[in-house]
Amino acid sequence: MPKPWASFNLETGERVTAERIDVGTPAHGKFVAPVSIWVTPKTPKSAS
Repeated sequence: MPKPWASFNLETGERVTAERIDVGTPAHGKFVAPVSIWVTPKTPKSAS
């Protein structure tokens, strides 16, 4: 599970930062829990 401040690349190659990670509870009798990750794009630093 990424840390809330972790940066990673999407499949499209876009670099994003994880802002919020929500892990739900599994349904009764199930082992899989829903996970929502809110991300914001990282803006590239422009050379000045």
